[in-house]
Amino acid sequence: LLTLLLAYVLYQVQLLLILVLLAVVFATVIEHPVQVLERRRMPRPIGILLVYVAIVGGLAVVFTLLAPVIRDQAEIFRAQAPDQLRQLQLAWAGSPNALLNGPGQDLLGRGIAAIQDPELTGIPFPGDAAIGVITGVGGVLVSALSVLAIAFYYLMEKTWLRRLIVYELPPTTRVRVSRIWDTVEDKVGDWLRGQLLL
Repeated sequence: LLTLLLAYVLYQVQLLLILVLLAVVFATVIEHPVQVLERRRMPRPIGILLVYVAIVGGLAVVFTLLAPVIRDQAEIFRAQAPDQLRQLQLAWAGSPNALLNGPGQDLLGRGIAAIQDPELTGIPFPGDAAIGVITGVGGVLVSALSVLAIAFYYLMEKTWLRRLIVYELPPTTRVRVSRIWDTVEDKVGDWLRGQLLL
């Protein structure tokens, strides 16, 4: 009964657990830049906020630079895709597969019409779907802000949390656990920063 109750509680708070885990991982990634700023005599809260501003600014610049490229690629796709889909439609017409030369051809025809003139496809966009999209986007924004807030407080209180956890351990293992903690943080942080850079 206790195991089932614990599983139920974990299931109910799974989103919170995921957000906390993401926040800890994100904090591990930005820990090194924050420490660099701290060594230059910048207060830790301001250092964390500066790293946040740099990340958000960098993402904004990347999206601003990519937007024209994406728009141009979308125009090229809209110009070239119908001809390629028509060739595929002709190939499927001669196929012995009933699925391809029947419903498959119809689906490709609808796809061509949707690409050439999206307004004439007659595909309704129900209000429930719009609400779902808005709710999903809002949920992502709230989750992202939650991760940033949790990571901020984690970085601010990390020393205290670590001391609290380490002091609960037997004295003979404290130094070893503390050393392993440092090694794991360094290696995971370096690996994640490298992956993001790549």
